[in-house]
Amino acid sequence: MKGLFWYNVRKQRNVKATDEEGKAITKVVEEDYPECFSLSSVIRAVWMDEKTLAVLLNDGHEQAEEVQRPVVDKKTGKIVGQELKRERNWVYSQINLTGDDIKRFREITDFSVTTKKEDKEFEVA
Repeated sequence: MKGLFWYNVRKQRNVKATDEEGKAITKVVEEDYPECFSLSSVIRAVWMDEKTLAVLLNDGHEQAEEVQRPVVDKKTGKIVGQELKRERNWVYSQINLTGDDIKRFREITDFSVTTKKEDKEFEVA
């Protein structure tokens, strides 16, 4: 597929192993996994800090999660317990780029603008 931007995501996973004594242990291993997004879906890029560029995509979707909410007695107004409620929120994907991925993203997406008045070229960063 054309128009995709590939980047690496560092994820942790648990690996079963044995120690020197032969006991079963679990090790946490960090690995890089390639992921991608469509460049035509990018609506904005925002610096989160000096090492992280957040890329926001136009793929709005509903995301549900269960949250604890207090149960209030209607007569007394006092909290009488807790219950799980399912809440739905409208969210957009946010991709956090770091390191060389930022440099490659900027090289692909930067462009120049020329004005007709002065025929000067301005770099848009």
